[in-house]
Amino acid sequence: MIVARSHDHERLVGTPAPADQLKEIQNHKRAYLSKNIDGGFVIAANAAVPSADWHVRVGVPLDESQVSLNYSISLLVTIALSATVLTMLLGAAFAARISRPLELAAQMAQRLVRGEKLAATPAAYKEANAVVSALQSTASELETMRARERLIVSESTHRVKNILAVVQSLVQRTLSTGRPVHEAQETLQQRLQALARAQEVLSSTDWQGGALEALVRAELSAYRERIHIEGPHVTISGSLVQTFSLLLHELATNAAKYGALANEAGKVFVTWQIDHNTDPAQFKFRWREMDGPPVEPPTRKGFGSALLESAIPTSTTRLVFDAGGLIFELDAPLGKIVQS
Repeated sequence: MIVARSHDHERLVGTPAPADQLKEIQNHKRAYLSKNIDGGFVIAANAAVPSADWHVRVGVPLDESQVSLNYSISLLVTIALSATVLTMLLGAAFAARISRPLELAAQMAQRLVRGEKLAATPAAYKEANAVVSALQSTASELETMRARERLIVSESTHRVKNILAVVQSLVQRTLSTGRPVHEAQETLQQRLQALARAQEVLSSTDWQGGALEALVRAELSAYRERIHIEGPHVTISGSLVQTFSLLLHELATNAAKYGALANEAGKVFVTWQIDHNTDPAQFKFRWREMDGPPVEPPTRKGFGSALLESAIPTSTTRLVFDAGGLIFELDAPLGKIVQS
């Protein structure tokens, strides 16, 4: 029986269902294409009612279902287009917000290359802030490096002037002794080599100073088997490294010509210590020769003797020509010797 209809309800309700529809009810349990009483195409669907042992069939005209389908498709298309447009708008807005901080970061990078000061307003995105922070850290490191470079250049200029003055003094003092030319040339060459060794020690520390033990070993490397070195680690101030190298060179040269290193059995003891019981603390350096030929005081005071006696300002020196070997002692305030 027909129990409800959207068209001609009053005329058809209560009338028997067509035989072909009853047959479809028995053969179909899902949606399918069919015809209604009027002969029009419908989308039909069947369902069973177990409690009453009924079978129910519902049909919707095909053209109406198409309208609903077209409407649904149109709605979906509209929603999709709207979502696309909205996404594009949001993307553009987001890009505008993030592009500005990144543009500022690019400008900071350009200023960084030019060595200019960097300043940036915090952005709303941690990624942009991370880039800015990295650039600011790099700028700080570069400024430190540039300051260090300026210091090294300034210090190098000062050192070059200083070493030229030392070389000039060495030439004048060496050539003014009245010794034969070839002997003066050899002495001058050896002193210049000592000066060069001092530069090597200084360059390894960016002109900041030099380890006393390294200076001693560099000057006495040719006699390492006969040299005894003992003392705590002491870094000589950069301004005194050249002086100490020349001082050690004069002692070594004198020992090789006239002292403990002039024979096969002589030995040299080089020691130093720091006395903290005084105020200020004292640096004590000692050079002692043993088992060499008998030594005698020089008949005249040359450059070497003058250097040993007055090379280190504010120091007290003692030069003893003992029968058992030369002794040289130097005492000075620690702060005047070591690197500050």
